[in-house]
Amino acid sequence: MFIFIHGGLNEYERSIGKSVRDIGHIENFKPDLFTDEAPEWTRRLEDMERYHSLFISWPSGGPDTYFDRIYRYDQGAYDNDFNSLTGFLDIFSDLATSVTGAPRAYINSGARYDDAETNVRERAEGKADPFDEICKTANDANFLCGRDIEQDLTFGSTALFQATLPARMLTVPVLEPVGLQAWNSMLARTRFTFRRPHSLFQSEKIDDFLRYNKGERIRRKTEALGSKTNDSQPQNDINHGILYRFFSMLQNKMCGTKTRNAQLTSSASCAETTGVKPPRITIVGHSMGAIVTNEILFHFPYLPYHNIVFMAAANSIRDFRLMWEPLLRHRVTCETNPQDCLPALRRLDLSAPVDHLRFYNLTLHPIADETETNLYRAAPRGSLLEWIDDLFTTPPVFADRTMGKWKNVVLAYDDFDPATLKRTRFKRFGLSCASPREHGGFRQHFPPAEKDKPPTLSPQLRIDESLKNRSPDETRVCNYTKRDGSLAWARAWQYWDPRYWALDNVAPGK
Repeated sequence: MFIFIHGGLNEYERSIGKSVRDIGHIENFKPDLFTDEAPEWTRRLEDMERYHSLFISWPSGGPDTYFDRIYRYDQGAYDNDFNSLTGFLDIFSDLATSVTGAPRAYINSGARYDDAETNVRERAEGKADPFDEICKTANDANFLCGRDIEQDLTFGSTALFQATLPARMLTVPVLEPVGLQAWNSMLARTRFTFRRPHSLFQSEKIDDFLRYNKGERIRRKTEALGSKTNDSQPQNDINHGILYRFFSMLQNKMCGTKTRNAQLTSSASCAETTGVKPPRITIVGHSMGAIVTNEILFHFPYLPYHNIVFMAAANSIRDFRLMWEPLLRHRVTCETNPQDCLPALRRLDLSAPVDHLRFYNLTLHPIADETETNLYRAAPRGSLLEWIDDLFTTPPVFADRTMGKWKNVVLAYDDFDPATLKRTRFKRFGLSCASPREHGGFRQHFPPAEKDKPPTLSPQLRIDESLKNRSPDETRVCNYTKRDGSLAWARAWQYWDPRYWALDNVAPGK
């Protein structure tokens, strides 16, 4: 089973459209891993059956979440009646904060711009990035730095950025107070999928919330199905959200209700408790989807997880360690020392190896994170993760910064549990035609279709015209000219392909 969970700043209809586009390719996908280049990370998936895909989406657009926070949420409670009367005062307060905080916002924005330009200039001059040294020294931890093939990193960007400066003079001071409200609303919506919002005034307004989020029909179907198959959830349960109900039924279907008992630890897997090998589960969480993934694992640790993939994860490094390290640590114990593994966690056939659980953390190149443009360059530069770390949150310590930024992961290397690092894969994409260049670019299809323009990465870059009409699930190739004049190529796998998680996209040569 392949589960994809999208992140924040996604309009509901657009997210559904992308899912409809991808679902056929995912369910027909069969990994082609019988090559010499495939490492152990991907060879173990050679016996994988076809995916059955599930997409988890919810409304998380910017304006929508901002006004929802102003008029509906108050200190964790939903639909406070006073909010409808005082909402305009909150808007006025945010605007006033924008005015009074403008000098500080301008200074901070200028500092971020200067740091980004310095990094771009040094990389263009060929200086080594100290954050890439970990790929040479921490081999046991499986750090992978994608190679860079771009030669002109600032082509056409500086002039446009300066031309749009007047627009940013208006948006820079507004982004922090307004964006903070929207960010809190997005976080609340991820929680509501597991626990319905509390209303201090009128409990029937919870149903209004569900209809507002376009989930009424799904809720009714889930409740009807749950009343037949899920004996652990009462029919009149009004507290648990739609995802909690769904994964409760999934767990009971795969594992049976016997796994829900106090004797099993949080590292249990129903693959070992039933004696029957169930379908293995791969979860890919993009951005805030990583936060939802943590919630799934917290509430349903017994499911047979096989691959967990974070793409530009918006959860903190601390949350990752608290959630994943105990789970990975126990799986390592069961694999290396079966005698120390709880009997309830072993398969009935002890001669068979314990199912591996692998974690992949994919990040953009730091330059891509720092220089991403928004609103046609009318908004401050930087990816959503840059905004979260610098504007929307105030991390008390470094471990509270986001997991999806390469620099954060590298600086936190000594904090990770060495026993679990060998089961993880930290991949930093390079600067190439085959790599995502924006926070929302992990689901792009490469190369662009005939009607689209090729990416303007470098004057010497050219897309192989013969590859434009291939189906999206095929390996994509774009040729480029190296600095020494030789020809090389890059591969653009899709986000459901294990090679996308574990291998470099740029080949050494052709």
